[in-house]
Amino acid sequence: MKFSWGTGIVIFICVFMVITIFSVVMMMNEDVELVTDNYYEKTLVYQDEINKLERSAELSGKINLVYSDKVLRIKFPKELTKSIKLGEIYFYRPSNVSLDFKLPLILDTSGTQSVNVEKIADGLWNVNLKWQINGKDYKFEKKLILQ
Repeated sequence: MKFSWGTGIVIFICVFMVITIFSVVMMMNEDVELVTDNYYEKTLVYQDEINKLERSAELSGKINLVYSDKVLRIKFPKELTKSIKLGEIYFYRPSNVSLDFKLPLILDTSGTQSVNVEKIADGLWNVNLKWQINGKDYKFEKKLILQ
């Protein structure tokens, strides 16, 4: 059998089509996760989030998150402890949205809350604290690597 340039072009086009179809099928089956649900709606109110972060930066004391021995300790300044009425702790996993969860913010008399993170998957987590003082919303963010 003789191999001509016409046969080579036909083989090249067929191989190209198979690779293209395979690539399209693989890309269509890939999961695409946004950081949060309703991502586009949240971008419209992003200035509110910036205001919450600025308000928390202006507070008299610093908020500390300390991770050691599979326990995350959240420490608020003592003068804020009695003022906080509502609050939540959000754990966001950038690589897998199905691992995200939230807990209520319940501070003890010293302004501390301990969270056992032994059963939480290791890796990068975004920890967001949200709370209210006198009807104003506040927010604090920190990235942690749990091991």
